[in-house]
Amino acid sequence: MKVRSLNLMPAALALAFLVTVAYWNHFHNAFHFDDSHVIQNNAAIKDLSLWKTYFTDGTTHSSLPTNQGYRPLLTLSFAVDHWLAGRLEDTFHFHLSTFLWFMLQGVLMFFLFLHIMDRAARHALNPWTALFAVGLYMLHTVNAETINYISARSDVLSTVPVVAGLLIFAKAGGWKRHLGLLPVAAGILIKQPAVMYLPIMLAYFALFDLKKDVSGSLHPKNWPLLLKWALPATAVCLGLFMFTQRMTPDTWVPGGNSAFNYAITQPFVILRYFWLFFVPVGLSADSDWEPLDTMADSRFFFGVIFLVAIGLVIVRSSRTEGGRPIAFGLLWFLFALIPTSSIIPLSEVTNDHRMFFPFVGLTLALTWAIARWFYARMEAGPRQFNYWRNIALLAIALLYGAHTFGVVQRNRIWHTSDSLWLDVTIKSPKNGRGLMNYGLALMRQGDIETAMRYYRKALSTNYRNHPYLYVNMASAQNALGHVQEAEQLYRTALEKGPGYPDCHYFYAKWLYDNNRLSEAEFYAKEALRLSPAHEYARGLLGLMEASTGTLLQQAERLAGNDPTPENYLNLSLQLYRSERFEDCIKACERALELRPDYADAWNNICSAHNAMGQWKLGIAACEKALAIRPDHQLARNNLNWAKKELGS
Repeated sequence: MKVRSLNLMPAALALAFLVTVAYWNHFHNAFHFDDSHVIQNNAAIKDLSLWKTYFTDGTTHSSLPTNQGYRPLLTLSFAVDHWLAGRLEDTFHFHLSTFLWFMLQGVLMFFLFLHIMDRAARHALNPWTALFAVGLYMLHTVNAETINYISARSDVLSTVPVVAGLLIFAKAGGWKRHLGLLPVAAGILIKQPAVMYLPIMLAYFALFDLKKDVSGSLHPKNWPLLLKWALPATAVCLGLFMFTQRMTPDTWVPGGNSAFNYAITQPFVILRYFWLFFVPVGLSADSDWEPLDTMADSRFFFGVIFLVAIGLVIVRSSRTEGGRPIAFGLLWFLFALIPTSSIIPLSEVTNDHRMFFPFVGLTLALTWAIARWFYARMEAGPRQFNYWRNIALLAIALLYGAHTFGVVQRNRIWHTSDSLWLDVTIKSPKNGRGLMNYGLALMRQGDIETAMRYYRKALSTNYRNHPYLYVNMASAQNALGHVQEAEQLYRTALEKGPGYPDCHYFYAKWLYDNNRLSEAEFYAKEALRLSPAHEYARGLLGLMEASTGTLLQQAERLAGNDPTPENYLNLSLQLYRSERFEDCIKACERALELRPDYADAWNNICSAHNAMGQWKLGIAACEKALAIRPDHQLARNNLNWAKKELGS
């Protein structure tokens, strides 16, 4: 056995080298998707001294309120990478960190797989089979979707603790088996799906410790033994799950709509994931799949039939000791999909990086099934052994080569926003977000007209009501010199997304660029109120702070020399900026003396009362503004804010 281990080491090092080569062209790939609000625009990660707040304040995870989950260890990892990098222009440190954890996972998977294989049926080739399984997983084209997507590091960092925890549970004895809960606890503080360690661990205990099949392990006589390990794991996993739920800000939303439509779509989605393990083609960073409308859809039946079939395979394979790694691997696959493929409606019904955690189990199941088939043929005699060994080596070389090529190609697609979103528009032509983001990439190249064409295409999809589409269309119109159209689109974005800080920020920036500084400050402050960690809004306010005194003096002179309602309104805004709220109200009252139906003046009075915590007076002023102009979105936002604060 020692000789085999020594022979295995060069092969393991060669595999590590091959994985590194496959991912060599990904270390400088750009930020994408959630990276914008989790890393780039998140002021919280840019000061490592704030690390303690990551554990007490879930809003530090993201500058976007709807995405502010409680993932303190993940946020800490980004803060450390930012500290090491010193800047965000280069993503190398972020990618390197994820890749090193990925490599560690490969090492842990080897020892876990080998242990499970030996528990099922000891064989001299088990170490090589375990190494092959790890190589297949590490080089699998689908996993490139996770490794390239920096924010999806959460899938890597939450999977590693589950593998580590199960390895400790499997290899240790007595009370030391509970030590596996330590890495699992850390995993849950990275991403909640790590709680699936609980059913995965119990499946391992039933199949390999109790040596029972699926039905036999549920017999009442086995309950005391199951509870011995289930109760501590349940206390840790469910306890931490409930804790993370409580620490998650109220602003977080899963993103989907109908739980029923989402749930009936998932059987077919799971079938898709299974198919992609064998044929990883058509991968898209952002799919255009929609939830099914009815259970009468044929895709629902195909999905259900597949789940029934995989259930039968699990039951049948669990009946023999040699087949239990297959049952266990398939159970891992299904358990790991529960957080994303159940009744919790996420914004996308399918996402390719969700396969990272489940594929650990699927790799084990399918590799062991193939290995047993090869073992049976190799044992027929020396000649057959050499023949089937050569066949296996050729198949492995072809398989590894194909996946390495696939990884390199996906790395290239993820390299820039241009390449990624162009690929999405081809693979997912009905995805409005993909069309919009490719238009945004074209705008950065200066091709505004073509960008507008993609924005109009996005308007014909289910993305037509998303506020970001109107923000980007406004930017395009502004670049074309269509100022009035741009402002109307910014206001439309605010109407569709009053709770999105970026809508307020980009309108504020546009106002700032057009020298409407008082209004710009208002919207920038609104962005910062909605998201205190919004780096760009904070920076914009910093730019305006230096000119506060000058602008106030100019407004006072202008109102004194030319006492019009507009000039008094401008003066009120400058007084508001200077936090002279009572003087702000007086300036608005002067404007109302000249124009009693001035809705903007009533809105500014509302803002000043709100700033002083005088919520009832603020509500009264905003209601007067809306009585004059029912479509006054700022007044409606201020009214909602005042009512919310008064209610709390």
